[in-house]
Amino acid sequence: DLLTGAVRQFFAERIFGAGRRALLAAQFPADAAERAARDQVAAEALHQRLEQIEAAETAHAREIEALAAETTAAPAAVTALRSRILARFTELEDERASITAQLTQLDHYCQPAPDLDLLDQLPVIGDLLADLPAPLHAQAYEVLSLELVYSHDRQALLRATITTSTRPPWPPSSASATP
Repeated sequence: DLLTGAVRQFFAERIFGAGRRALLAAQFPADAAERAARDQVAAEALHQRLEQIEAAETAHAREIEALAAETTAAPAAVTALRSRILARFTELEDERASITAQLTQLDHYCQPAPDLDLLDQLPVIGDLLADLPAPLHAQAYEVLSLELVYSHDRQALLRATITTSTRPPWPPSSASATP
């Protein structure tokens, strides 16, 4: 009952309420372009570091090739140098994996600035769900891709996604229903 009430309030205020645009705008940074620019700078720096790692690993590989042809150096010295080069190569590979994970995370969490105008395409009708029969609630949740994440400390995160992509007509008309 608590979650149902929270979902109804969420829809009444944030999806179909008159103040929804201001509420959404308050959730996002004042300048989403600034955030995107910071993410771009961070990604460029990570890509540059990947290029440096590639160059260093190539140099280490060439050094090992040169050592293979070396016949006058003491075997213990060659073994020690190879061990150090391989250790450094391993460090560089670990750093490459870390950077790749950071880039993946940047790509995953990088979101375009929200289009607040999409909200204006929805009617302002307040607590719509109060008057809908229960079966239509599920369709409303589906159309708006409702996500509800409940944590054990009695907190719930609600998220609805409004996009420009075409969705099935809602509410469905009886003429478009198929047997």
